[in-house]
This record gives sequence, C-alpha cells and structure tokens, in this order.
Amino acid sequence: MNQFAKSLVTEPNARILTEAVRPLGTIHLTLGVMSLASDDRIKAAINLLNSLSPPPPPAFSISLRGLHAMRQAKSTSSLYAAPKDDEEGRLYSFCEKLRERFTEEGFMVPETRPLRLHATLLNTLYAPKVEVKVEARGNESENEVEDERAEYEEVVENGKQGEQGKLEDGKASVDAERIDQQGETRSQARRKKRKRVLKFDARELIKRYEDFEWVKEARVEKVAICEMGAKKVEGKGRNGMEELGLGQKYEEIASVPFP
Repeated sequence: MNQFAKSLVTEPNARILTEAVRPLGTIHLTLGVMSLASDDRIKAAINLLNSLSPPPPPAFSISLRGLHAMRQAKSTSSLYAAPKDDEEGRLYSFCEKLRERFTEEGFMVPETRPLRLHATLLNTLYAPKVEVKVEARGNESENEVEDERAEYEEVVENGKQGEQGKLEDGKASVDAERIDQQGETRSQARRKKRKRVLKFDARELIKRYEDFEWVKEARVEKVAICEMGAKKVEGKGRNGMEELGLGQKYEEIASVPFP
C-alpha cells in the first residue's frame, strides 16, 4: 500500500488521493451493514454467528487483483480490488448464504443489490474534501442528488463520522444543508462554494493496475462482526512516525475462525 500511495503523487489531486489510500489494517471483504441497536441485539447476533457451521475444507484461499470503481470510473470516490474465487465459487456461495441468514434474522440491513465482495483500497471519503461552486437554483440538480446519495451510501458502508454524517445505533444519517444564519435563502446559499468528497476520473488508474495482484492465494481466516469506523492503532513506526498502512483497524465484536 505504501508503493500504491507513492504512485499517486503524479496524479491530479495527488495530496487528496494519497491520503485516501486505506490503511492495511482496514482491508476486509464486506458482507453487509448490521443494525444492532441494543446489547441484547448484539448478543443475539453473536450467538447466531457462533451457531453457524464453518465452511467445509479445503480452506478458502483468495487473490486480490486489479482496481475497480464502485460507480462510474470517470467520476468515482472509491476503488477496490476484487477477490478471485475458486472454480466452484465456494467463497461467494458461502458469503451469500451468510448474508441471507443474518438478513432473515433481522440483524443485517436488507440489500436488494447482488453481493459484490470487495476490498476497498482507496476512498476519498477519508481525505480532505474539495470546494465546489454550486450555481443550481430551485430544485437540486440530478447530479447533486446523486452525489448526496453516493456520499450517504459511503457513510453507511464505512462508518465514517465527519461533516457529512453521524452514526446512531449502527445507522447513518446525513444532515441536511443548513441555511446561513444571516438570512440567506436556500438558492443564494447554493451559489456559494461548499465542500464535497472528491470525485475523480479513475479510468487511467484502473487501466494501469488492471492485472496487478495485491494479494496472492491468501487464506481467509475468519468471519467477524466489527464495529463501524476504523480506529487508530497505538504505536509508532520507524523515525517515530506512524507507518502508512498499519495505523488503523476495525474493532471486532466477535469472530469465528475458518478451519
């Protein structure tokens, strides 16, 4: 990940993109977002996890290859590597059944889209926002609505706390735009600059890393329930500086090891 970050220094918006590279300790395959609003619900979800039968041998072994955009590559805020499953599709089959079971029991937020296992490597949600000049009047433009929806989805999936959203009982809510207290109208406020998560053209970057293998035949060790929002890991690296890629991780609530 260090080398990946360094390769971005020649890209437009290099400072933001290098800060958007995710720490190594946060790399995981997302199955879904859970809503556990009480201690009893957390205990019940843990009990369900512990009751599930582990996948039969052989152990899951995956490789992570290439870069892919969550949305349109010409205007995206995040990039991920896709896991390569075996010929029988064992990993996807197991994960789909796992997601279905937790959704049926009401622990996981229902998702209508097909499961897309991904390991997020870059996400500008975690980098400084950029100022954009908004000239829209009246109703918000279609692009603005789509941008707000995309940012909301990123907040939900990543558990990011910041200007755009806050977490409440495992759910995310996005604050509506506030009108300036000096009495400006909403349309006047829109004509001002406001900050947004950077959307960038990733087409050349995706092409450059098309065949790059980030991880080769790594063993999948466990399935875990984690708190949303990665936390910094205490400790210093060389030269007294926190090592890029080792500074954050998601806190586990419970996990079950794979054989």
